[in-house]
Amino acid sequence: MRLGTNALRAALVATGLLGAAACGSGDGGGDDFADRSASDIKDAAIKDMKTVTSLTMDGTIKENGQELSLTLSSDTDGKCAGEISQGGGTARFIGGEETYLKGDEAFWTNSVGGAQQAQQILALVGDKWAKVPASAGASFESFCDLDNLLDDFTKEDDSTVKKGDTGAVDGEDAVVIEGTSDSGDPTKAWIAVDGKHHILKLQGEGDTSGSFTFSDYDEPVEADAPPSDEVVDLSQQG
Repeated sequence: MRLGTNALRAALVATGLLGAAACGSGDGGGDDFADRSASDIKDAAIKDMKTVTSLTMDGTIKENGQELSLTLSSDTDGKCAGEISQGGGTARFIGGEETYLKGDEAFWTNSVGGAQQAQQILALVGDKWAKVPASAGASFESFCDLDNLLDDFTKEDDSTVKKGDTGAVDGEDAVVIEGTSDSGDPTKAWIAVDGKHHILKLQGEGDTSGSFTFSDYDEPVEADAPPSDEVVDLSQQG
């Protein structure tokens, strides 16, 4: 399956800006923080994002006329859980030592190459979780790799950014940093004003466009394997 690469791109839609805007130092915040220069805000966020152990991201990306929606909770131990929707299909997933999927008919049709193959899987799985074979589950390693995501968030470079408006994201005060992606498209990042200056929202435009919010920083990720009687191991099927 190709979920790993496609979904991760959604989170990295504003990577060019993130290296310049992932600021946060937990140094108090408030109005004084919002009054700082874009460069100082950038440097502060990079500092705080380096200490993140988990987060939840939720949003949508559009690319080549296709729209993908993703909710993903992940941590630096490699655990993740969430839901992904594309092409009219939806699947829940759990990742860690093993990978589990529970998808609808449209999801399996899009993922395995056609209706016939999808029906074969649905005949085996029904409404249970599918334990994904190791060869296919490997694609989820990058999908669940928060360290890799944070590496992109915390790259230090010489990108030029400017400060935009202040506002709020889910009730949290934020200051906007504006810049451009590696391809030159406009990007924005909303940085928390108070407490640790985490990224609260990303937005990118261009051929690959999207918007994601980020929350539940450093909260436990619920990614326990389903009960064995609710799982079908696809690697054991003929």
